[in-house]
Amino acid sequence: MKRIRYLVLALGLCLVGCAEGPLWRMGQLTPWAREKWAAEEAIANTTFKTKREMTEMVDRALRGSANEREQAARELSVKATQSPVLLTRLQAIRMLGRLDCETSCQTLATLSRDPNTDIRLAVIQSWEKMPSAAAVPALQELIGNDTNVDVRLAATRALGQFPGEQSVRALNVALTDRDPAIQLRATESLEKVAGKSLGRNVKAWQEYVAQTIGEPTQGRTAQTPSPTIPR
Repeated sequence: MKRIRYLVLALGLCLVGCAEGPLWRMGQLTPWAREKWAAEEAIANTTFKTKREMTEMVDRALRGSANEREQAARELSVKATQSPVLLTRLQAIRMLGRLDCETSCQTLATLSRDPNTDIRLAVIQSWEKMPSAAAVPALQELIGNDTNVDVRLAATRALGQFPGEQSVRALNVALTDRDPAIQLRATESLEKVAGKSLGRNVKAWQEYVAQTIGEPTQGRTAQTPSPTIPR
């Protein structure tokens, strides 16, 4: 009998407790849950509306003058740095990547040091799409200083979008990273920026970079990289 009472009690808690029970959405057992559901929907709708408004603002700015792009970037900068909603910050960062102007570059450079990994990854995606030369030193700093391997990998890949000696110098850091995956990614990006095909031979790329920029490779040298990383 005692066991039956415990089972009934457990079933009741399952229905009305925890996440308000399986019937909470209908409000049959917990009417107050309807208000909670409505509040969550309002938050979702507000976030969706904010994202749409940011996109429309950037579309207008891109059709307008340089001053209009700067104004849009300033508004996005506030959302990207101050919004309490992560999704809003991420969307603002994506939109900043469409505006190649002083404010957007300054904001992305600042957010490259944000403690949130998702923010830094979003910043890298924006740098990757922006044709600004300011992207290269910012990406190089992330490769050399960031402690998250996914961030360093993303920054190394992004540098492949910026051909020229400046990117070769930046990828110099990745070639001697302690993580072989980052070394490998560096060789792939170097093929793009240098216009030269040396495969995935890390040693060969190190020699090429040393000859190109006139200095030895430098970076995270905690371990000696293997000369060749197989496909």
